Amino acid sequence: MTIPIFRLTLTRTTLGPALHVQFEIPGGVCTPAEFAGASKTALRDFVPSPGYGIVLDGRGPVWGYSMLVHDFHPTSWLAVRDPRLGLVVVATHTAGVETGDIVDFRTTDATNVVVAVCGPPHSGKSVFLAELYRQILAMQPSQFCFLQRAAPDGEGMWSAESTPDVVKELRKKGSFSQEFNAYTENSIDSLAKVFPLLLLDMPGRRDEIAATILQHSSHVIVLSSSLDEADAWRTFALNQGCALLADLRSRQLLSQEKVDGSCSQVTLTGAPVTGGLAGLERVGPREPYESAVASLAVWLVDFVKQRQTAMPAV
Repeated sequence: MTIPIFRLTLTRTTLGPALHVQFEIPGGVCTPAEFAGASKTALRDFVPSPGYGIVLDGRGPVWGYSMLVHDFHPTSWLAVRDPRLGLVVVATHTAGVETGDIVDFRTTDATNVVVAVCGPPHSGKSVFLAELYRQILAMQPSQFCFLQRAAPDGEGMWSAESTPDVVKELRKKGSFSQEFNAYTENSIDSLAKVFPLLLLDMPGRRDEIAATILQHSSHVIVLSSSLDEADAWRTFALNQGCALLADLRSRQLLSQEKVDGSCSQVTLTGAPVTGGLAGLERVGPREPYESAVASLAVWLVDFVKQRQTAMPAV
């Protein structure tokens, strides 16, 4: 049984005061009945205040958000937090406030970390990032970390958790354009103001587009099966002002190799982190790299938290 956790706090927006309703689903999955029960318990003493809005905030299903919108229907206005945009008004009973309006509600913290994961195509970046993100979400609230795709390849966590046949049917590759590039840059800047840790899945080419994305990043992890490509990506990223967090080699599993955690290893002492990851295949077991990536996730979370403690926000 999974019980969603709700936190209610008062906050301020450009529209005035609001009740900030944050929720977290442990493990990321619950039933509609569990969500409804937890929200009713959290909101049983709620009384709408004249002039106050509602901000809904959390990583959850569409039907969960629909329940909450219904529960808060009598309020002056209601917005849903989109990390890339801000607070998007989805319901209103206030003159001058329209659905589709975006409210300014963002926290700016100079200590937040933006990590671009770089490397040539077919290095396992997307598989690695999906596992890293999965491990971080298992340790931290969803408001701690966000994974942003910086290439129009049609992928996401959904593709990492789906069968190859489903991915082949649903995946729609796009192309780089002025509009997509501007959207990506704006998304990175907005997300970096909200999440202590932002992970970026980089395109596989060293070009002007990649350089611009790196200029919006604070740190880089290089993942490559080729030493020459790793050297080139390190130099390229450092020239854009990124600090090197980790330098990792990827490789395929050998035909007679035992499929377990001994296939991969990372060295977490010293800087940058170094190591090798095996079996970063879209189709295949997670065991060869799961424990090594889990260790890196723990290290990365600790790095971000130490940075927040050591550097005051501005």
